[in-house]
Parts: sequence; structure tokens; C-alpha cells
Amino acid sequence: RSIDIPKNSKETFTGCNITKNSNFKESWICDLSHIYIEDDDDTDEEKIEIKDTIEVNSQAIFDAKSYYITTSIKYLTQILDEFEDENNCKSFIRNDFTYINCDMNSLNDTKKMPFLYFVFGNFAYKIKPDKLFTQSQKGKFTCLIRFSSKSDYDNIWILGYPFFSSYKIKFDYDNNFIGFNGEKPLDFSKIVKDYYSGIFKDKRILFGLIGTCCVIFILILFFRS
Repeated sequence: RSIDIPKNSKETFTGCNITKNSNFKESWICDLSHIYIEDDDDTDEEKIEIKDTIEVNSQAIFDAKSYYITTSIKYLTQILDEFEDENNCKSFIRNDFTYINCDMNSLNDTKKMPFLYFVFGNFAYKIKPDKLFTQSQKGKFTCLIRFSSKSDYDNIWILGYPFFSSYKIKFDYDNNFIGFNGEKPLDFSKIVKDYYSGIFKDKRILFGLIGTCCVIFILILFFRS
């Protein structure tokens, strides 16, 4: 759904500034910093529970003609691990690309799968799991993220159908800007703050338990002596 938005449109778009890549001179490209993997959909739309973080520091090419999200083979293990627990997902190779197949009866089976968030600038944009799979045969669904071993994709993510089907995308030629309109994006700084505050909270609990055990151990030694 890539479109030219009339200048008087009242629709609100957040997004990213266009960057350059000498190998893809005619492409619309933004800097992609992270991908967050959410454990599952949370009833609190303003907060996500981060299961894993992929720091990519790559460039994302927006390609409405591509049916897939395409990236480097180095991210295969991290993403495959997130999907395979629930649905017996396995990877296979076809025509120089590695794909993920999962055992499912319908797209409803993706409900327990993680959500992916793509971080551009200050915002994180959600792609739901039902946008990431298509039925390839009865009882088999193929993930629309594919992985290449070619060096061309080492620091590149090509965002195709799953992203374009999730957001209305505006290419602003005058301001070198790519805008997204759809589900409200999340504030990246807030996600980071919540994530690390959770980690530090868990560590404080752990250190507290360790400290308590040490005190008990010292008291036992003291009374025995």
C-alpha cells in the first residue's frame, strides 16, 4: 500500500529519514537499529514484554514488489528459535535462500507466536505473526522472512509484503522521508527504559536473595563455632 499522500491530508505519519547506499541508488532506504521480539501480544498496547533483542544496525530497503522480508543468514537462528517452540518449525534451502516452515492448521495458530518490532529512529513498528506466514501446503506454513548467505545482505533488510500489508506507507519525495500510518508505534526510548528497569529489578531481587543466603550461612558458622 505505498501511496502518494495529498499535501492537505490530515493523516498522521511517523517514520524515518532516507539514507543512501551506493549499491541501491534507486531504492528508498532507512536506518534500522533494532528488532524486538515480543513474547506474545499484550493487552497493554502501550507496553511490550521483550523476549529477545536483535541489534542489527543495518539499512532497510522498502520494496513493494517483494513478497518477503529478506535479510542475512546470520539472523536465522535467532528468529527460528522464537518460532519453533510452538509449531515444530524447521529451516530449508531453496534457490540460494533459507526459509522457515512451520506445522500449522491455519493462521490462527500464529496467535501464540511472537510479534516483531522494527525500530526506526525513535519508534518501534509492530508486525503481527499472521502477516509473517503464508500457507505453502496443507498443514505447512512458510515464514515470509527469508535468509540469504550472499554478502549483499550482510547489513541489509528488504522489507516487502509483511510490512506493506501492516502499514500505509508514504514516500515523501520533497522531504526525503518515509512515513508509516497504521497501528500506533511505540516509543523506542520507553521500550528501552522498561526493558532495562526490568533487568535491574530482577538483578536486585537476585542480589537480595544471595545476600540473605550469605547472612544465614555466616550465622550458621558463627553459632557452630
